[in-house]
Amino acid sequence: MKAGKFLASFGRINEQHEHYWDFANRPLIATALFGEDGLNEIGVQATWVAPTSFYFLFGAEVLNGTNEQSFGTAGFGDPRGNVSIDAVQGPNLFIGYIRSSFDIQEASILFGISNAMGMTRTDQGFSGGSGKAVGANTDIIGGDLTMKYSLDAIRYLSFQIEYMHRIMNGTEYMDDNGSNIVISPSALNKHNSGIYAQVVTKLDQVWRIGVRYDLLMQNDVLLAGADQHLPSNLPRYSAMLEYSPTEFSRLRLQVDRDESHYVQVAGGLDRQPYTQVILQMNLTIGAHGAHAF
Repeated sequence: MKAGKFLASFGRINEQHEHYWDFANRPLIATALFGEDGLNEIGVQATWVAPTSFYFLFGAEVLNGTNEQSFGTAGFGDPRGNVSIDAVQGPNLFIGYIRSSFDIQEASILFGISNAMGMTRTDQGFSGGSGKAVGANTDIIGGDLTMKYSLDAIRYLSFQIEYMHRIMNGTEYMDDNGSNIVISPSALNKHNSGIYAQVVTKLDQVWRIGVRYDLLMQNDVLLAGADQHLPSNLPRYSAMLEYSPTEFSRLRLQVDRDESHYVQVAGGLDRQPYTQVILQMNLTIGAHGAHAF
């Protein structure tokens, strides 16, 4: 049992602290669904490891569900009183997951399936008289797989892949604050999915290298039955080189080629790819427990 504020155990990457990541930034799909801070909520968690000959875990979480990217609890309404949506009372996010692991000679394999369900309340200026708001139900499913092959006591080769899919059904409200004061509720149906895959190898006691591929796959939005024709299949390519002079310090050089960004221009959306170079230093100070596999 666990209670308090913690990173939800949805999938593989979300529950890991940033200093434990193999790359300097969060995967695209995790950022798209949960934001830059991930799914970090107040609530309770219960896990149970089955008495089997292999690792088999069941977990469940009941959380506040205030994550602004996919959920949210605050109510909203327009200043003239035409629309009034109540705030969500009580816990708003329910997560369940199963995980299992087994070994094949020098290879360890861990995989899991996760599901998160809750209500969505977002307000982008609607309560102020000009903007939009959403009241909906959201369901997110995910699957992850991690394989690590030990070459010897120090060196290893690891492969990690994770997929997430969000389904959001509800109503979007628009208020243009124009001369006609038009408020138009429209049926909203969204399907967003993405995947990332990475390979990392430890060459010796101090050096690691790795590559990662991110892809925002599906970005289907239907508003009142009309397809919004948003861009999909948006990739990002990353490579990193890491040097750890001690067990308590790490230097990482990472290069990203990001082709997932668009900007609004006259006549539609314009792709804005860019390349970024990240130099990162991590220092561990004080007692620190061992990380999970």
